[in-house]
Amino acid sequence: LPGATPADQAACVSQLQTAFAAYPRLRAVVTCRMLDYSQQLAGSGLQTVLLDPWTVAQMTTYLQELGSTMLLERLQAKDPLLLALGQVPSLLYMIAELAAAYMPPADDQAAPVPFLTSQSALFKQFVDTLLGWAEVKSPAGAALFSRATVVSALARLAAAMQAAGWRGTDVQHAWASAQLAPTPQALLAGPPPLALGNADPRDK
Repeated sequence: LPGATPADQAACVSQLQTAFAAYPRLRAVVTCRMLDYSQQLAGSGLQTVLLDPWTVAQMTTYLQELGSTMLLERLQAKDPLLLALGQVPSLLYMIAELAAAYMPPADDQAAPVPFLTSQSALFKQFVDTLLGWAEVKSPAGAALFSRATVVSALARLAAAMQAAGWRGTDVQHAWASAQLAPTPQALLAGPPPLALGNADPRDK
């Protein structure tokens, strides 16, 4: 339901619940994180299904279909970052998108690909790409806050999640909101200096 208004979402959920009640033997697959997080379909009898991480063979097949020579070479070389993140299809798709658009420096064609040198550099590229897509998809929505403000909010939340030891998990909305800033003015002023202790050992 991306881009739908709250009223549109409520109408869609109501239609789904009506269909499930009318056809109890109907087999349906719902892939919508927002509906899952908000538990709007909690009473519809649906069960959560967890998918197994992709294997190296599946990653290889996917990258071969895309013709991503660069990533195939990194995968064959057992690149730890690619092996770890490539287990999630959506992340591998994002990495492949970045690789397809990558242009090496004119004066150093063999330079390491910046977004594959560290997890933090890669995720920064993810954020930049997602914000760019959001601006194209909804210019009005993107105009509500500057990119710097959104990045500031994400930086604060990422720091709080790292301090709490949470990685790759969803968090409660109330908790996340409380981490962003004590006041709107503080958020607009930018992220505070981070003191996160030791660096992430995977960020190499």
